[in-house]
Amino acid sequence: MDEIEKAPNMIPQGAIRLSEAFEDLYRHLTPDWRDLAERSVQWEEIPPDPQEESSLENPYPAVVVAADRAESIFRWALRDGDLRAYIHNIQTGVDLELDPREWAKSGEQVGINFDYTGSQMPGPDCSLNGMRQPVFLLREAFERWMAQTVGAGSLDSPGTLGRLSRDDTGRVLATRAFSVEDVMERTGLSKTKFYEEKDRGRLRARKCGTRTLILETDLDEFLNNLEEAPTGSS
Repeated sequence: MDEIEKAPNMIPQGAIRLSEAFEDLYRHLTPDWRDLAERSVQWEEIPPDPQEESSLENPYPAVVVAADRAESIFRWALRDGDLRAYIHNIQTGVDLELDPREWAKSGEQVGINFDYTGSQMPGPDCSLNGMRQPVFLLREAFERWMAQTVGAGSLDSPGTLGRLSRDDTGRVLATRAFSVEDVMERTGLSKTKFYEEKDRGRLRARKCGTRTLILETDLDEFLNNLEEAPTGSS
């Protein structure tokens, strides 16, 4: 689907782009998002010298956890119909609702960073008339959902947000993210073995820009799925 040309990113009046809606949710759920963004810029501009102590902490694990949490909530709401996503047929002037079931799968890139679905950002097929169309939500409906859910309290409280604090497998959302080096240190995997397991789909990794990070829940799932060692083996 990614090979199909994209239509201009124009949406009807009274709509909000998919990526803009996600960004709004992410910022509401992440009180320190501005600080994380500033620290990410600092980290890229002045990477710490591994030979020297640095007071600057790597912000990317926190960014990935926050974005994954927001993405899980956003995709769950789209999948369950609490939010509805559309593309616009310019020829007929009709808004076409996308299949909500296709929002269940997330991709390698963390977050909803595009307005067109594809291999980088899985979701319902947004192609129409031979072109990928920008995905949008109705702004009024989105703002009403935000007020009823995000505005209602924390994710630990009962109700909709309490339900959304778990993904569709019942897994509690990750609280930490690890670098490749962290995973190697914790598991004893070599870098070659790590990427072998990743490429085979047994160990899921997420990308934040050029950074490769592994969510705590994905590492736990990988470890729990390993075969048990035979009795008496070392």
